[in-house]
Amino acid sequence: MAQKLSEEARRHKNKYNAEYVKQTKGAAQRKWDEDNKERKKQKSFFLWLPQDQDILNHLNTVDNVSGYIKDLIREDMNK
Repeated sequence: MAQKLSEEARRHKNKYNAEYVKQTKGAAQRKWDEDNKERKKQKSFFLWLPQDQDILNHLNTVDNVSGYIKDLIREDMNK
């Protein structure tokens, strides 16, 4: 049968596991970024408050902001 961990041991294990996940995900993400750096480009822009607050509020309601912006641009290109 499995032995129950003490509260202190459980906290230590959870902390260790969280740190392990952070390290491995970071390494995997860095590797993916390095392997795919030629395939992706980043563009950024500023929203100025308070005049752009309406845009920010709307973007906060969208699940996939990147996809939403891409769809808007493609729709504009097809006009």
